[in-house]
Amino acid sequence: MISLTEVLALPEDAAVDALCGLDAAARAELTRQITAAYDADVADRAAGGTGMSDRDGSRVRLARIASAPAELAMPDGAQEVRIAVSRGRRHLQAVADAAVRRLATNRAQVTQLQTLRRLERDGLIELPANDDTVLAVIGSLTDGWERLPGRPHRRDWVRAPRTSELLRDDGRLLDTVFWRIFEVDGSSEVSLANVDRYLRHHPGHTWREAVADLVAAGAVPRGRVLDATLGGLARATVGFRAGWFVAVHGDLAPTVEEIVARQPAYDRLLTSRLGPVVGVGLDALLAVRRAGLPVDAPSLPAAVHAPVKAVVLKALRLGGAPVAEAALVHPDADVRTAAAKLLGRHEPAAPPMAELPRTAAPHAASDSLAAVDPITDPAELAEAFAVLVEDPSDPDLIERALCAAARLGPDPERYGTLARRVRRRLAQDFDGLLRVVGGVVIAAAGGGPAQDGWVPAREYGLLVRRAAEVTAALRAGRRFAPLAEPTHAGGWVAPATLVRRLTGTGGHPAADTVAALLRLGPDPAGGAAVLGDAARVPGVVGAALRFALGGPCPDTADPVDRPLWIAAARARAPHGDADGAGYTMRHDEYGGIVFAPVAPAGDDEDPLLPTATLAALTDRRAWRLSPAWLPWLGTVWPGNVEPVAAAWLTVTTGPRGTAAHGAAALRTVLAARGALPPAARLLVAAGLGAAALAERVAAVDAALDLVPHRLAPADLGDALAWWAPVVPANRWASSLRALAEAGRVTDVTGVLSALLPRLDRATTGLHGLVELLADTGAPATDPALRAWLATFTGSTKTARAAKTVLAR
Repeated sequence: MISLTEVLALPEDAAVDALCGLDAAARAELTRQITAAYDADVADRAAGGTGMSDRDGSRVRLARIASAPAELAMPDGAQEVRIAVSRGRRHLQAVADAAVRRLATNRAQVTQLQTLRRLERDGLIELPANDDTVLAVIGSLTDGWERLPGRPHRRDWVRAPRTSELLRDDGRLLDTVFWRIFEVDGSSEVSLANVDRYLRHHPGHTWREAVADLVAAGAVPRGRVLDATLGGLARATVGFRAGWFVAVHGDLAPTVEEIVARQPAYDRLLTSRLGPVVGVGLDALLAVRRAGLPVDAPSLPAAVHAPVKAVVLKALRLGGAPVAEAALVHPDADVRTAAAKLLGRHEPAAPPMAELPRTAAPHAASDSLAAVDPITDPAELAEAFAVLVEDPSDPDLIERALCAAARLGPDPERYGTLARRVRRRLAQDFDGLLRVVGGVVIAAAGGGPAQDGWVPAREYGLLVRRAAEVTAALRAGRRFAPLAEPTHAGGWVAPATLVRRLTGTGGHPAADTVAALLRLGPDPAGGAAVLGDAARVPGVVGAALRFALGGPCPDTADPVDRPLWIAAARARAPHGDADGAGYTMRHDEYGGIVFAPVAPAGDDEDPLLPTATLAALTDRRAWRLSPAWLPWLGTVWPGNVEPVAAAWLTVTTGPRGTAAHGAAALRTVLAARGALPPAARLLVAAGLGAAALAERVAAVDAALDLVPHRLAPADLGDALAWWAPVVPANRWASSLRALAEAGRVTDVTGVLSALLPRLDRATTGLHGLVELLADTGAPATDPALRAWLATFTGSTKTARAAKTVLAR
């Protein structure tokens, strides 16, 4: 077994020889030493030292490639590849699969893609034939670096090959991956539109130019490219990414003959929810009409519901009176006027919204949370384990399975197959959350702990400690009923239930006890009702429980019991002291968020003090947290969702955010029972202004639950105004209109009354919000709002809408 010290002392070739073919025990020990070396390097640099030398850093990286899990062992360079190959084909394939998944969400990782392609050409791996491989190529095929043998790497956009040349030089990419780029939607970070945004200043390197180059050179059939582009337009769901296909279609400039041959494809575009996509279809069909040829567009009536006024006016021009009837209820006044003229009528006197209910009863979720049923059957636990091994993203299911495993105990025969599945998954794709959840499965099957050197982020400390308590009990063949097992969604534990669990019992694990106290709720009145019953709970745990429920605080407390008293205090008053003081927030240069605690705390890494750890959270720390952990992290302190909401903001407003992340973030907020804290309000507001329609729809659904009881309309208006410098106002207009059309006209009026006076008169898309206020039929009673509306003069759309409101 070779040590890291020995690796550092050897020449490079000898070090590589020594690192090839390590066994599992040697890799585990080397991983521990590497972690210690990196920690020492960080500490040295923080103290003003020079840190690890370049030579030592190179050796440590070689050792890391030899010992790290596949997720962290992507090689770069011949020596690292040699070490990776020595670990066997299965490991190398797992490295490739993990790298492809990573490249699918991170652009400009060219050297990694080149290494993967080289390994594939050598027959050592097979790149998966899936969407991730396509996105990896989109994001990392070129970055302008000139890489020539024997010469230093340097960025030279002139000398670097054009993207079309890279495709033509690699037959597999051109024959297969190129056609798939039109089919894969991508993400906020890796998509054709976003990659080209960063490459547009470097001629010849964008994907849009590559398509044009290949068509012009005859390397790909023009007709097939046009068909693929129309297919991409029809599938598009996000306006920004659809813009790439709109631009490519414009570059192709199809002839009337090509359009006529594809009229069904163009007609399909008329049903899109994206205005620019509908516009492509209408422009093509109008060209057919101008050529004097018959137009076949059965979907034309759908085009009058497009969100963009100019597009709807084109549809009216093409369809005439037969489609004008549907446009009479369009939210845009100019569209209604045009439709009325086509039908020979006056414009409808009142907007459609005036007939809607002014208020609606709060959604049922505003009043109660779903109860969580415990798992009592080993067969049901096996099913839960099977689900979590594939997707450990449901926090309620994690809790049900974790607590059921503690109560039901080990069963090697029942869980053995699942444990083997966990080990295979971890060998292919190291994931910290799967490591924790899978560790419980392995322990339930009678297996020992994994020795992989993984060190969890300190924010996960209580969750990891609780899982460790369960796995320790399983390995010892001991069963216990967890105190922290949730009774309601979101992690809440009903006070009456916790009192019953603690009465007449003792010796509960420390993390389980702290977690139970922090989860007391969700009924604010439930604590006082059981305070008398809590008198029967003995010892310091009983005293802490009574304090959490509103009872007296003792005059003195043993420092050893500090975690219990802090947890009780945070449960009693989640926002009442420094741990609940919140954050200062500002925008970063990319439209995301930067935050830091109002009351900075020390870096306490004690897993039994989770509120102190969360109170010290900053945006930089939050960036290091995996989005997969955040739903479960939200159950640690359900009484105060501020820290986890702030962490979610770095995800949903950053490049790694997806519609699924947005929905998960909102579920965390929906579990809150009291008035939402500032970060949670900003999270809801960010969803209402999200670029993706799916995220805005989810945020509207959340607002129906939250407004007005947990999120006052004025507070939501203030939160929207905070995002005004980086969010187009037209997104708010569509979201708030949907909220009003769901019967919340009064609430929307309150939001607009708080929002509009805080917006600059030059805000893009402002007219949509003022027109929405006019359509509600509500008068402007707030003096600040009336003064702001009065500043609009003339005959602009905004001025006309403002005058309508002021006239009421």
